[in-house]
Amino acid sequence: MIALGVAVFGGLGAGARFMLDGFLTERVHGPVPLATLIINTLGSLLLGVLTGWIAVGGPVDVKTIAGVGFCGGFTTFSTASVELARLVRAGRRPAAAGLGAVMLIVCLIAGLAGIALGGLLG
Repeated sequence: MIALGVAVFGGLGAGARFMLDGFLTERVHGPVPLATLIINTLGSLLLGVLTGWIAVGGPVDVKTIAGVGFCGGFTTFSTASVELARLVRAGRRPAAAGLGAVMLIVCLIAGLAGIALGGLLG
């Protein structure tokens, strides 16, 4: 039953990502693709909240279904990798390195903040 929940929530996460990516791409213009950075930061924050909540007694099945399913479908390492590769191929190596570093640091901070917030839920 958990596998079915992961599959369903993974689809919902992917759908939410698709819709939010389209919304952000139309409205947020910059020298680098910012939609993926924003989405992955939100997903890291949400997964952190789930992880922090589970650590203080929340149901593990919820973390599995919402974390692996929804957050896994919502965030994507592969899209970030392709966007960075496109910047490199376009001769924009400093932009690629900067975006990659910012994404790593910001998502780490969001995950840590989410864990702290999730711990307050218990």
